[in-house]
Amino acid sequence: MAKLFPKKKAWARVREQLLKHSGNNNHPPELAGCDDNWDKNSRWDKTITWAKQHDAYDIIQNMSDDDFYAATPFKTADLVLEDFSGDIGKLLIAINAETTWNKQKRNLIEDLIALLNAEGYIGLAGHGPTYGITTVGSSFIYKVPKTKQGSLKPYRGKTVRIICVGSGRHTDRYYMIGLYKA
Repeated sequence: MAKLFPKKKAWARVREQLLKHSGNNNHPPELAGCDDNWDKNSRWDKTITWAKQHDAYDIIQNMSDDDFYAATPFKTADLVLEDFSGDIGKLLIAINAETTWNKQKRNLIEDLIALLNAEGYIGLAGHGPTYGITTVGSSFIYKVPKTKQGSLKPYRGKTVRIICVGSGRHTDRYYMIGLYKA
């Protein structure tokens, strides 16, 4: 199973390490105020983005699989956390930096979708718990097993980037999937 977000004690431990690393008033996101798993997943995505922007990502990378809840059918061995590389990565960082749904964020998402289309990404509707990412702008990199079925079957044996680009009713989400270029 893939890592979704950390368990409460692990999250507190990592946040404490990130706070020590920050050394100023720019603190990483915290778990407090998260009402459900979707909020926790979103907050964890923001924590990862914060850590990458503040050269503290190694703290997150040093976490063990036991520190996380498992909630998707993606095997951890095949999953790679988003590295925010290339033009797609830059847009993802900019989207996640916007804290409210404003015109700027909507424009960035439109730019992202246009870039993904130009890069040959395909769109598909999915269910948040299946993909493990539910926040628009969240993503991960996945090494598709050679035996994979379903929507990812055309990508068997390849590495893809999966990005949440839209939301719908309840846990319905819209994703774009394409070949990952490091």
